[in-house]
Amino acid sequence: MSFGLPVIASDVGGVSEIVDNSVGYLIKRGDKEGLKRALKELIDSKAIRLEKGNNARKRIEESFTLDKMLSKTEQVYLQ
Repeated sequence: MSFGLPVIASDVGGVSEIVDNSVGYLIKRGDKEGLKRALKELIDSKAIRLEKGNNARKRIEESFTLDKMLSKTEQVYLQ
């Protein structure tokens, strides 16, 4: 995401807290057709690749910089 690329990820654990349709695709475990559709859409559409990639980069810059992560961690300990 930090490289401005769209994401295709399995919908397991906490992945859905970071990845949504604006930055890529969440694929249910074992959903081969879903994976195939996501790959095909990204291969076929430069506009979608750019949009989701730009959104991914923006999400990282807005929410997951080192300073922001340190601040969030500090807040947990201060509570």
